[in-house]
Amino acid sequence: RTIEYRDESGKLLDAVKQSLVFTRTGDKDLVTNQVVWNEVLSQSFDEVKTPEKAGYTPDKAVVPSETV
Repeated sequence: RTIEYRDESGKLLDAVKQSLVFTRTGDKDLVTNQVVWNEVLSQSFDEVKTPEKAGYTPDKAVVPSETV
């Protein structure tokens, strides 16, 4: 996810990018060649505290963690 910090006019002041990598495993039956896939586990983005910037008051002090 990308968290963007903008001023009142919409000008981008800063951005924080977070990414997750999902891996899926499975088992292949060597006789039938069929694959049985395992469940993809959820992951979470970390909480991000809004950086302090002189002259600006954020509308959110923290962007909460998010499970996907």
